[in-house]
Amino acid sequence: MCVVTRGDFEGSVALVNAIAPIAQRLAHHPDIAISWSRVIVRVSTHELGRLSDKDAVLAKEIEDLLLTL
Repeated sequence: MCVVTRGDFEGSVALVNAIAPIAQRLAHHPDIAISWSRVIVRVSTHELGRLSDKDAVLAKEIEDLLLTL
């Protein structure tokens, strides 16, 4: 799980919009919760009930994205 503070609601939505194309490209979608200035991202492979290699790849790409913001 990753919790990111973006400063305001617009920043939170912008972060989700930046994550969406990554998830689409990888065909692996995280659970995302947005509050006013905070985004919570959870990765897991639901059908396995645990983390998978796909989760590691997605988490790394999201981490790389966060380093550019």
